[in-house]
Order: sequence, then C-alpha cells, then structure tokens
Amino acid sequence: MIDSIQEYSQELIKALKVVEDKGAKKYVTHVFDCSFFKKYTLENIRESPEHLEYHDKLRPLTGPCLYWFEILNGFDSSKIREEISTFRDKKLKAVPAMKKKFSSESATLYVGKVKKNFWNRVIQHLGYYDNNRTQGLQLYHWANALDLKLKLHVYEFHNDMSNLMVPFENNLARKLKPILGKHS
Repeated sequence: MIDSIQEYSQELIKALKVVEDKGAKKYVTHVFDCSFFKKYTLENIRESPEHLEYHDKLRPLTGPCLYWFEILNGFDSSKIREEISTFRDKKLKAVPAMKKKFSSESATLYVGKVKKNFWNRVIQHLGYYDNNRTQGLQLYHWANALDLKLKLHVYEFHNDMSNLMVPFENNLARKLKPILGKHS
C-alpha cells in the first residue's frame, strides 16, 4: 500500500512540475452579455449561429479546467444574490450555494473546476441544460433581467492535472472571494 501511495504522489508531483515549468495548457476568456440570452426551446443553443463565437473558443477545452466568472459592470452583489434567491425559491433548477458571509466588494460571481468536458459545464451555467438537478449558475433564468455582463476566465490544464483541480479551485476561491459557491 505504501508503494502505491508513493507512486501516486510521484505522479502528482510530476504533473505539478509541468505546470510550474510551463504554466497552464491554455487560457481563454469570453465576455457574456446576459441581456442577450433568449429562450432556446425549438433550437439547441449548441447549434445556434448567434453563439458560434464562444462555441468556437470554449468547445475545444476538453482537459481539466479552472474557471471563474468576473462581474464587469459593477453590480451590487446583494442585488445579484437577491435575484438568485428568487430564482432558487421557484425550485426549477439547482443553483450554487449561497454563502452566509460574502464580500460585498467581490467582483467574482463564481469559481469552479471540471476534470473534463468544460463545454458541457458552460451550457449548465448558462441555464440551457435539460437536467434540472444539475447545479449551475442558470444565468439565462435570472441574469438577463439585470443586464449583467460577465467575463469568463478559463485555464485548461493537461489531463494529468485532473486530480489536482480541487485544491487549485479552493485556493483561487480564497483569493477571489466569489459571492456564490462553497469552497473549503
């Protein structure tokens, strides 16, 4: 058993060394104007020509990713939390946890990570995912009324970093102090 632990530790150290030496595999950003979101019932948003710009940027991100949504237009975080609470009370879709204590000066809405298939996570956060129990920001359902503008920042890493995304996410969340989501 000790040999297995040592081997696994060496694999993790090797993955971290690659990041230390070369950084992330890729960094991508995209600005979402939430007032632009519309209801997609007859057309799949994944195929919508109106959304090709970010499809082309975000769909190729298949490895482990660390990401956050930055609030660009200086919104009052209390107003954002109020809108999310109103939506949450309808129990239509799952949204991130609401922290009891949060920084009202934070310009970060949410920090997250995925081990693979970042594109699917984006669709969940936009609110266009069919499974109502899958947690996401559900931006279409509440943020379009606020004319919120969000900048998505994404760092993609090599596949061998997938088991290290949790500590990276927790560390980034401690620094950015997002107004939504639980991080230990």
